[in-house]
Amino acid sequence: TQIEEEFEIFIEKGAGHGHKIVFQGKAHEQPGFEPGNLMVILHQEEHCRFERRGADLLLRQEISLLEALTGFRRVVTHLDGRRFILKTAPKEVIQPLASGTGLKAIKGEGMPTLGDRKS
Repeated sequence: TQIEEEFEIFIEKGAGHGHKIVFQGKAHEQPGFEPGNLMVILHQEEHCRFERRGADLLLRQEISLLEALTGFRRVVTHLDGRRFILKTAPKEVIQPLASGTGLKAIKGEGMPTLGDRKS
């Protein structure tokens, strides 16, 4: 006979692609054998604007050459719905990398780290 069981899965902040959640002894049971474990493996979906790289969260945002040279200000909606201001100072030049893109880091706006109580 088959028994149907429902599981509630808590996914910790910071758990990324490939993270495993294990339910001990909840897999298929057979008489005379120990039941195995049920494993849930997280699959991270791609987002149209954000990309996760470890604890870093990259946002693709096009800016003009004028904005790269003289500064810009944009309101960005984060993955969790919060809005924050992405800006550069008038004399802060965004330098292009070899790929033609530039980077600007914003401290504290990346992904939480698994097990970090502050995130």
